[in-house]
Amino acid sequence: MVAPLPRRRPRGPLRRGQGGRWPEEPIYLLTVVAGLALLMLSTRTFHKRAAERSDALQQLRAAKEDSAERGAIGATVGLNTAGRRGGAASTGSSSSLSSGLAAHNGARSRQEEPRQLQEEPRQLQQEPGQGQARLPQRQGQAATLASTHEQALAGATLHEQAAGAGSADRHAAQHAELQRYCEQHFGLEWLRRWGATARQVCAASRQLSLGDAAGTVGASSGSGDRGGGSGAWRAPSTVTCRSMNDSHMPAGSAPHVLCDATNLLLDPSKLRRARCPAHRPGYMCTSPTYHRYDRGAFSANCSWPGFSLDAFSKDHQQDIFSSMLFQPELGLASVAAQPLQAPPARVEELPTLFVTREIKEHANVYHTMTDLLNAFITLRMLGWEQQPRQVVFLDAHPPGSLDILWPVAAAGGGPAALAAARGAEARGLHAWEAWAPAAGTQGSGTGGNQRAGRLLVRRVQDFKGLTLFRHAAFVPPGYTSLLFAHLYEDASCPLPTRLFAAFRSFLLASFGPGEQAATVGGMLGQGRDSAGAGTGGAAGGSTAGGAAGRAAGAAGGFASGSISTLAVRLISRRPGKGKRKMARQIGNEDELLAALRTLGEAWSNEAGASTGGAAQPISVSVSLLDFANLTVEQQLAVVQATDILIGMHGAALAHALLLPPHAALVELWPQADGIWRCYQNFAQWTGALYRRVANRDPSRHRNTPRGDVTDIDAAELTQVVQELLPLVAARRAAAGVRGSGTWTGAGAAVQQEEGEEL
Repeated sequence: MVAPLPRRRPRGPLRRGQGGRWPEEPIYLLTVVAGLALLMLSTRTFHKRAAERSDALQQLRAAKEDSAERGAIGATVGLNTAGRRGGAASTGSSSSLSSGLAAHNGARSRQEEPRQLQEEPRQLQQEPGQGQARLPQRQGQAATLASTHEQALAGATLHEQAAGAGSADRHAAQHAELQRYCEQHFGLEWLRRWGATARQVCAASRQLSLGDAAGTVGASSGSGDRGGGSGAWRAPSTVTCRSMNDSHMPAGSAPHVLCDATNLLLDPSKLRRARCPAHRPGYMCTSPTYHRYDRGAFSANCSWPGFSLDAFSKDHQQDIFSSMLFQPELGLASVAAQPLQAPPARVEELPTLFVTREIKEHANVYHTMTDLLNAFITLRMLGWEQQPRQVVFLDAHPPGSLDILWPVAAAGGGPAALAAARGAEARGLHAWEAWAPAAGTQGSGTGGNQRAGRLLVRRVQDFKGLTLFRHAAFVPPGYTSLLFAHLYEDASCPLPTRLFAAFRSFLLASFGPGEQAATVGGMLGQGRDSAGAGTGGAAGGSTAGGAAGRAAGAAGGFASGSISTLAVRLISRRPGKGKRKMARQIGNEDELLAALRTLGEAWSNEAGASTGGAAQPISVSVSLLDFANLTVEQQLAVVQATDILIGMHGAALAHALLLPPHAALVELWPQADGIWRCYQNFAQWTGALYRRVANRDPSRHRNTPRGDVTDIDAAELTQVVQELLPLVAARRAAAGVRGSGTWTGAGAAVQQEEGEEL
């Protein structure tokens, strides 16, 4: 019998129901490939961001190793170079800078000696023989050198504390060398070096300047004249930029650029709302309060040869300058641009600060300080500190509790602007809608408001039609601020600098003398009773009003020159109105307050409580401080009246920038490591003492529906405060003897020392 032939598999693609399995395999394969690709993309993105975050730290460490071999580190100067060299700032080209920077060659390697002395004992412990024999000596040297700065400020002599580790002259020389390094990298010398890189990158040709010099936009008297004629208004423009790459800051923030322009034209019709900046997509894209700038949003009547967006930061600057139009030079093709035809509807005569903030972070104290510091640096760089000026925001972020800082400080309105803003708020208006008295003309042209005074702060969307700004500066983005330096390691500069002293004086002087501290008593807080006291100046009831009064008593006491009470304040960090969830809460505030009060009473009763040459016994006042219940001016007042500020790691500790130089900051960490060291830097750069209490017990940390909570070790905290009390008392007494016990006196001292130079 003939066997049946086998059935052939039908040709063509198998369809559902034919029993074939092979169509499923490609699906599985594609799924696996897609999953692997997604995993690789996520991993690449993570490592890229991590690399950007740690790039500056790696380069700084590499520079230190290199300096150990060569004995010195020099700052290489190049023309807008993209790299950071030697852990220092790489600046724009200037032949005069080479000789100016030569003075600091080798200074950095010498300033590393205190840290090397601190690290060496740990290495010697692992070395047999001579290493063990040298251990006690090197430990003594490290301890002595590390405490030199605090001892000097406390009035102790270097020779008394040297403990056989060397002469007082040697330590004083090392301290002076470290101070010079700090000024060169974090002080006014750093600012001067940055300013010295100024280059006029956009300028009109000689023919254009001669042809349009007579045609100005409007009359200087503010009459509203547009200049007449079809092109008579087109005055030549200039753009001047200062650029450096500072490796102390995160690599992703480079380059660090500050530009100003004359006769800059704004076309508000070419701005569109956006959720993210165009050149930095995917970051905090929560609401359409940024702007996309179409070509021609800004125009400058000058030529910019070699223009490149790579010369600017991706944080807003690339968005702004990518929209800018420039006039080609006569006979040469430059950036594609059409000649400017229509005259502007308005002319802004006052110097203008263009500012772009970050969404949500614009209401955060830390990030607001980064923006304000950059605004202050811009004012100092351009010499605008004493001039009438205005602020124009290029963002449309919603109002925040810190908005008052901009008209009062950045725009130079001072106490008069503060009073006007608070009056406007009482009428249901925003603080920026207050008309402040003007010391100069604000603008001219159609649409000009004839009301008395002027607006100090406006948004870019408030301008209607073409607007010409006589002189405007683009404030560097907040993410490029010096306050982001050394986030993941101890700062290479642990000393105060004149830059931060000047910034502190600038902010505090904007709000006037310390009268707020004298009247803050009835306004300090509305929470639960939290103020405690020692033996002086702290009596009061147990109600919330009594607590506020007692806290204010300490504030007013120091403001009036009293040295009888040391004010210790613990910052409360809890969910509240408008914030249902709060990270890094303190779970045992009451326990900490009780322990600190007990310490204060015991310390006040000791026979040696009168330290540092004080004329009367010193008591200790302990209170709970809730910044959420205070206005900005009240916050400044109470911080000025604080001797020891204690708080969990968070934005409120940015107030360390405004602490009195004699004061101390105690930062609480919910974990042992891995947290930004920014607030340690703030305290040290402004001259305050710094201590840290880090939680090393995981059982003390827990997560709750309203945020993570940490129970701080009360015994460890009181031990730290007990160590600080005599130091702070002595430093404050020394400051009082020098006549700089108040912040206004300290600011005057800084102003007198540095003069009006940049």
